[in-house]
Amino acid sequence: MAHEYLIIGAGPAGLPLAALPARGGRDHAVLEKHRDLPEAHQQPLVAFVEECLAGA
Repeated sequence: MAHEYLIIGAGPAGLPLAALPARGGRDHAVLEKHRDLPEAHQQPLVAFVEECLAGA
């Protein structure tokens, strides 16, 4: 499947970056090599992305 944007890594830069095409309704995917990110890393990033999308 083809995407307009492909973000490599779901870390502190990747997830906020993924919010940008999501805001614009653009097709994108985020690839992450680690299957299980520690909960301590996931929660702040997900909250930040949700906050960004809420302001869209």
